[in-house]
Amino acid sequence: MMKKTTQRQLSFRLCALAMAAALTACGGGDDPVGTVVPTDPVPTDPVPVTTPAVVALPAAGESTGVTDAGVTDEVDLNYLVFSPDGSTRVVPAVVAYAQPNGTLTLQDTAGDLLISTNDEWATIIWPDGFDGALQSNGNAGLVCDTTTGAGEVGFSGNMVQVTDLSLLNGKSFRLTECTTAGVTSTPTDIRFNADGTATDVDGTLTAAQVMALFTDSGLVDPVDSSVYKLRAFAHNSGGGTKYFMVLIADDRSSGSSVKSVLLYSEEALPS
Repeated sequence: MMKKTTQRQLSFRLCALAMAAALTACGGGDDPVGTVVPTDPVPTDPVPVTTPAVVALPAAGESTGVTDAGVTDEVDLNYLVFSPDGSTRVVPAVVAYAQPNGTLTLQDTAGDLLISTNDEWATIIWPDGFDGALQSNGNAGLVCDTTTGAGEVGFSGNMVQVTDLSLLNGKSFRLTECTTAGVTSTPTDIRFNADGTATDVDGTLTAAQVMALFTDSGLVDPVDSSVYKLRAFAHNSGGGTKYFMVLIADDRSSGSSVKSVLLYSEEALPS
């Protein structure tokens, strides 16, 4: 799943965690979202999605109520942004769309960040020094500083936090992360199983370990005290419900703390 450090690839050292678990437990579609809080253990502090306004983000190939080419339609939208240090903040944005052109302007305290397209969001144009990935019509995204390799993950106010972890069962997720060279992506990086466990190429996390990932304390690596946390969100659209996660990682395998956030996007399983 989360591969251990070289750059920002992380791993749980799954074998060590599995042995530790034997001694102590780590403590618009039709899918229901956010209706049941997991138990055993209960996350005592789910991340609040503070979004003062919920406004539909224009989908690719259409605007919200304005269809004439060259006519710009603007909407306001708020994003919950996760930083590598584990903090969150709300960042307002303005979405402007005039087929086939569009802009997403993030109005952060450090200055505006303008992301644009000229082909109905099939291609995304990033400002100099930045790269990233937008998913689900821009409602989930990763923004990367290509100078430092650091990134932040954001979810729009159109999304709902997932508290019923059983909704993730049977779903596979692609990992997207930042490097100094830009964005890298790893297909089928993790799959949640029907019994509450999770599997990747390195092994399997127990159901208790999966639950621990979604608590405030997170999942602690007994070998080097690295800490990993996940938060899941869902976007309901005309195509159904799609799930996303943010990994908040404090990797200490090198002897020092390396903090990062990574984006997980649900992907279709091979038939």
